[in-house]
Amino acid sequence: MKPILLACLLWLALGTAALAAPVEKPTFRVVAPDGWTVAAVPDVSDGVVLVAPDKSVSVTIVTAASGGMTPEQLAADYAQKLHAARTAQNGNYYGLKGMAGELPLEVCLWTFDGMHGVASIVGRTGHPALQGIVDSLEFYR
Repeated sequence: MKPILLACLLWLALGTAALAAPVEKPTFRVVAPDGWTVAAVPDVSDGVVLVAPDKSVSVTIVTAASGGMTPEQLAADYAQKLHAARTAQNGNYYGLKGMAGELPLEVCLWTFDGMHGVASIVGRTGHPALQGIVDSLEFYR
């Protein structure tokens, strides 16, 4: 009986670890943490929303053509539209912070090959799973 119980526990442990799975879109890939809800962004084919199990934070990821705008112009445009302040710049990456109504907002903007990718984090911006989500993001054209 003990070997069967141990085998079942091992199977459950392996199954639980495998729940964090990549989400593939035509222009990006991201790994959704275990237990997070994954949904499509309405009217955006290259978009996804990840929501924490406790709904304290959501991450919306989209990509779009840059329309001839320089990375600097894109960052300024997003800052103006979102009423956010630029907090970081490193090569093709820009960080912005602001508020989405009453909730904290952090925006990560990457520019690449005439495209740009955006990860908008709304809610508990200090959630421990967020760094893993951002680190797992891969944009491609």
